[in-house]
Amino acid sequence: KKQQIPAIRFKGFTENWEQRELKEILKVNSGRDYKHLGSGSIPVYGTGGYMLSVNDKLSDKDAIGIGRKGTIDKPQYLKAPFWTVDTLFFMIPLNNFDLQFLYTMTQKINWKKMDESTGVPSLSKAVIEKVNQNIPSYQEQIKIGGFFKQLDNTIALHQQKQRQIRSLKQGFIKNLFPNNKNSAPRIRFSIFNDDWNQRNASEIFTSVSDKNYPELSVLSASQEKGMVLRESNGIDIKYDQKSTGTYKRVLPGQFVMHLRSFQGGFAYSTIEGITSPAYTILAFRNKEDHYPLFWKSIFSSKNFIKRLEAITYGIRDGRSISYADFSTLRFWIPSYEEQKQIGDFIESIDATIAFYQRQIDMMQSLKKELLNKMFI
Repeated sequence: KKQQIPAIRFKGFTENWEQRELKEILKVNSGRDYKHLGSGSIPVYGTGGYMLSVNDKLSDKDAIGIGRKGTIDKPQYLKAPFWTVDTLFFMIPLNNFDLQFLYTMTQKINWKKMDESTGVPSLSKAVIEKVNQNIPSYQEQIKIGGFFKQLDNTIALHQQKQRQIRSLKQGFIKNLFPNNKNSAPRIRFSIFNDDWNQRNASEIFTSVSDKNYPELSVLSASQEKGMVLRESNGIDIKYDQKSTGTYKRVLPGQFVMHLRSFQGGFAYSTIEGITSPAYTILAFRNKEDHYPLFWKSIFSSKNFIKRLEAITYGIRDGRSISYADFSTLRFWIPSYEEQKQIGDFIESIDATIAFYQRQIDMMQSLKKELLNKMFI
């Protein structure tokens, strides 16, 4: 008989895993409408997670949520008491089955393959109950479930820290730059006390269109990393190699004004390359007066994105940004030395955010690998 064991196991466990249908392991329950309920402290969950709180519960036992319709491939750990809407099943383990193990196991199942619809993705109770999985002893379930719970907690802790630092960054950006009524920010580094000067964008930036560099690498605009090599952006965009002579050259320290105004629409470049002729390349009129990282902070701020709403047009992929309209915007700017202090400070915060992102990506990759090796 073929051995049913995973590639990696905890010491002391040698028995074969046994194949079971989910109906032998879990009780699948249907969610219900909540609109007749009053407000309270009991959370209501849908396929996208927490929705609101009500004054009654569907379950007083922890469970696993899985979508009946819509998002069907995102299992949720539901802490009791709770209520679920009618598009979210909740599954409670039967005796001698560990919930944390089963929750981890459901994350490995390819639920999309079980989609029964030709339109909105759907699962039925009958289909879920017929899913076959290999299950170890109760003691081994506890060991595996506890291990993945600890890993999930570590990932969640890093995500929480990253959110806190992002929030801290927005608070600093709000206070390190003047508002429209003041000529100096609320918070300043102690060595600076001069008022900031207001300038039109057209006095600071110029649009450049430097073409005929087909030998340079093609760049793409990304929200998080600015201008990146197109092949590293994770998007397979086809382009005619013969047309790259019409692409615009981008130099380190320049900004690319692309079409995504809802993200800011200004991508900073640290590398040389060429990009779509549809984009506008912004260069400083006087490089010695402006510190690029200072402007990178401005262009990624919520306040600037909000200002763009007044000068953008169109509806494709956000809104298009006109250079002519952008050039009329006015900005408060300090001395080069203060720009550098602010830009470097915000960049150090970005480096911390990026560090946590690398940690999160690494642990999520580790989890994916372990799901493959610790389950059959």
